[in-house]
Amino acid sequence: MTLSIAIVLLIAIFAIILFVTEVVSVDVTALCIMVMLMVTGILTPTESLMGFSHEGTVTVFALLFMSLGLQSTGLVNYIGHFLERITGKSEFRAVMGLSLIVSVASAFISNTAVVAILLPVMGRLAKAANVSISKLLMPLSFSAMIGGTITIIGTSTNIIVSSIHEKETGEAFAVFEFAWLGIAFLLIYLLFLLFPGRQLIPDHKKEADLTKDYDLDK
Repeated sequence: MTLSIAIVLLIAIFAIILFVTEVVSVDVTALCIMVMLMVTGILTPTESLMGFSHEGTVTVFALLFMSLGLQSTGLVNYIGHFLERITGKSEFRAVMGLSLIVSVASAFISNTAVVAILLPVMGRLAKAANVSISKLLMPLSFSAMIGGTITIIGTSTNIIVSSIHEKETGEAFAVFEFAWLGIAFLLIYLLFLLFPGRQLIPDHKKEADLTKDYDLDK
């Protein structure tokens, strides 16, 4: 094992510990790792900072800004009222309706942004459907992840992988390159959620202020 490999392994272990324990925020941890790689000479300053100008990173930022724009226009409130109307007092309709809307939305804008935007709506939706908010949080997360696999722009991982593929081969993935696979995953997920999945979701009755807990009001 060379010295460079040993240094990278130590930095990786250090990063994992910080990510798991969350002693500091995730963004601070990421910046610390970047600085450590520069200071130890593993990467040059140019190599360390080039990610900020990478087209994949810029695209992710653009999608997040678009999502914030949609939120500021009142679309999020409209979606919340729409979900309340179609779910009524039914837990089944609440979970399935939420899963369908979130998965479709996550295919065309950043799935992370979809979760951040709809998180404050979950408390109101849970109260309208007369269910614990914990019954909606996991479907929200899983639907966003699966919906993001339908298109290239659905998740930042797909965007970055596509840009790397284009750099290596000269051809980028099409937007719906693996849409059928993503749709298949979504159908399997919905079928699972329709039968045993809903019963496996924990039912925590404690009220939570998600906007405050996740600093969404800042």
